[in-house]
Amino acid sequence: MMKHPLTFFSLGAVLLGLTQASAQQTLYRWVDAEGLVHYGDHVPPIYADQDREILNGHGVAVRLVEGTATEAELAERARLAALDEAAAEAEQARANHDRVLLDAYSFCRGD
Repeated sequence: MMKHPLTFFSLGAVLLGLTQASAQQTLYRWVDAEGLVHYGDHVPPIYADQDREILNGHGVAVRLVEGTATEAELAERARLAALDEAAAEAEQARANHDRVLLDAYSFCRGD
């Protein structure tokens, strides 16, 4: 049947080791100034300030590492944060108003 069982065992051990080594290696994906997508085990210094994704062993993005934000991006983030805060305050005001109306209704009904 098997002439060389140790050969199969050795091959399996080597493949397992390669799989584990590649699983521990970090793979990055980034886009250059011309819009070309690049992949590599490190990001070149020229692209260090740009957003990049960290990929798992199957090439699926598992985390986004944000680069240095421009003034316009920072302003947009601040604008969106202010909108979110205003929406949360408006929701709280509606909830308070609804609670007052329900309390008044319950009082009128004699509950």
